Order: sequence, then C-alpha cells, then structure tokens
Amino acid sequence: METTDVTRQGLLEATTLSEILTTGLQIFDRVLAVTRAVEDGFAGSYAVLMAGTSAADGRDAMLFAPSLPEAAWRKPPPRMSARDAEAELTALAELCLVLAARFGDAVDIAALEADQDSCRYGSQYAREICGLLGRGGG
Repeated sequence: METTDVTRQGLLEATTLSEILTTGLQIFDRVLAVTRAVEDGFAGSYAVLMAGTSAADGRDAMLFAPSLPEAAWRKPPPRMSARDAEAELTALAELCLVLAARFGDAVDIAALEADQDSCRYGSQYAREICGLLGRGGG
C-alpha cells in the first residue's frame, strides 16, 4: 500500500492541471492493475470487474486530455499479486473519492474544453469506482 500512500500525497500536492491529470492516470492504472490481479487470483466479484472497467474508461479519459504530459502515458502500468491487490482495494476506493474532488477542481483551471471533458469524465469514473468498491460516491 506504500504506492497508494505516495500517490495520495501526490494527488493532494498537485497544483497544476498536468499534475492532476498525471496523478489521475497513475491512480486509474493502479486500480486497473489491482482489479486484474484480483480477477486473476480468483473468480472476482462483479463489482470488482466493473471497477476495472471504470478504471480503464478513466484511463482513456486522461489519455484524451491535451494537457497530459507525454511522459505520463509512456510509463507501463504496474503489476501485482492477487494477495497484495485485495488488501489495496479499500485504500484505492478511498483514494478515488479524493480523485473525484480533485478532478472537479481541475475543471475550473482547465482552459481547453477537451481537458475539462477529461476531468469531468475522470471524476465520474472515480466516483463509479468508489461506489462499486463499497465506498459511496457512485
């Protein structure tokens, strides 16, 4: 869960649109890696499967943001074991609540309509993940 803590700190400290988008991409990648590991480890629940779908959609929304730095999407997504992933689901659901709020902030600072749309969609998908993983926000 150390990665989740580092990502949470980065999200809270992000002040520019590109930092919020980059951190959002990292979080969606992490949720996707966790849900894949849980699915691979056992017959994952429908909610976990759908959270992975929302994470993939959120990741796609970030990739369409013109202000996302190229270096952010060139990093490979993380991999993890099923046991580590299960322990991280709760932390990621809570992190997505913060992410949804930060994307709301980012809409206000984004000058380009495409960036605003990416942030709106990102917020929506982050809230879906929270709801699917039992943390409200969906």
